Amino acid sequence: DDDDDDDDDDDAPFGRFEDLPDLHPASLRAVTRVMGHSSMTEIQRKSFEAATGTTGAGGGGGRDVLGRARTGTGKTLAFLLPALETALRSGDVPGSNVGVLVVSPTRELAIQIGEQARMLTSCHSGDGITSQVMFGGGPSRRDDVRKLERTLPTILVATPGRLNDHLASTRVRGRPFSEIVREGTRVLVLDETDRLLDMGFRSDVERIVRSTSPRRQTLLFSATIPPGVKKVMSDTVKPDYVTVDCMHDHDPATHTNDRIDQTHVVLPSSSTSSEEGSVTGPVKILTKMMDENPNHKIIAFFPTANLTAFYSELFNFGLRRPVIEMHSRKSQSYRTQASNRFRNK
Repeated sequence: DDDDDDDDDDDAPFGRFEDLPDLHPASLRAVTRVMGHSSMTEIQRKSFEAATGTTGAGGGGGRDVLGRARTGTGKTLAFLLPALETALRSGDVPGSNVGVLVVSPTRELAIQIGEQARMLTSCHSGDGITSQVMFGGGPSRRDDVRKLERTLPTILVATPGRLNDHLASTRVRGRPFSEIVREGTRVLVLDETDRLLDMGFRSDVERIVRSTSPRRQTLLFSATIPPGVKKVMSDTVKPDYVTVDCMHDHDPATHTNDRIDQTHVVLPSSSTSSEEGSVTGPVKILTKMMDENPNHKIIAFFPTANLTAFYSELFNFGLRRPVIEMHSRKSQSYRTQASNRFRNK
């Protein structure tokens, strides 16, 4: 038996989900059968231990967590799984409050986290455990409220602007939504906190933090820890928080997967007289890049939606290759489909 365990450890250096103590059976089924995971990554194992107060957290109950990990390491599940466990162990009646509040910097990321939350709660359906996503530029605030009226989600994923709109004025079943969050939210998750601040959401984040109970648990994830993030930490996490740092010395402190070879080209302004700066310059550059890289996947950025639409038409005509167009004038559903098409191409 010991030899078998050693073999398993070689395949799963950070252990398997089935070995986590007291993990809710429905959560385990969701992770292994619905999401298809058996082995844990470093950030998943260490975050779960720290946030739930199991081995490695220094004893006692779950602690606030500062997590650092690169994209592609299972970071989303690293905060969703322990956060859900904390909500389940609170003894709250499902549907009576928002147990876990996840704040995401962008709509696209919120949708991705929301899908992970949906899968994680899927095997809890008989228990009344649900999830919901809210973001601007998608379903209306009225649609959000209708869903909240049906049942309060155990996990709510939201972008800062839409969430603050609801905290300011929404009522659910006759109660201010802000009161529901303040009295019922057990775990606050700030994902990609450095990006939240870079995108100008500092005041929004501060309002959200003030809207939750000081007794809540906070899971704060950030690839980098600049002074702005340290300031948010000082106002948000408890002094005895646990740092789970999976950004090792050889890892780039970025959101980019270093297993992918990436290059970039910056073209001069179209107002210059150079060939690259001409209207057809990008077509020539892309043609050259595609010839040199048969398995290419290229993203071209333009400063405005109008230019993006113009060059999308030009590329379709000049390159005779499928082009995926995405900008702010496209609906959120279209952008989500476009993002999925590009990701799966």
